[in-house]
Amino acid sequence: MSGSYDIFLARLRDRGGYADLARAEQVLTAALEVLANRLSAHTAEALAAQLPAFLTAALENRSEQQAEQFGVEEFCRRLAELNETNLKTARRDAEVVLTCLADTQRRSLTAQMLHELPHEYAPLFGRPGVT
Repeated sequence: MSGSYDIFLARLRDRGGYADLARAEQVLTAALEVLANRLSAHTAEALAAQLPAFLTAALENRSEQQAEQFGVEEFCRRLAELNETNLKTARRDAEVVLTCLADTQRRSLTAQMLHELPHEYAPLFGRPGVT
């Protein structure tokens, strides 16, 4: 998985225009942490199973047993806070990370995540037409 993770991280860095792999990984980890709080425990665990072990901590640090209910604006606000950026940058970061995840994870997992989230999240996953 390490080789495929390195390729994924390089793709994330290139797509996001991040200065280096460390910054790309920081953005990824923060986005996973916010996403984990929005997903059901079952879906967060399914996503964690697809990722390297050291990234699963971000998905396991859920603040509640139940998925929190918040929209894209709050998702981006939380991401901006974690990454110490503005909302515009956080939205771009969310789009980069979630689109890369959707492009590289099982389709059924992406569909499961999109099913749990409000329709306004679909563009963040690079799936603007999904309802």
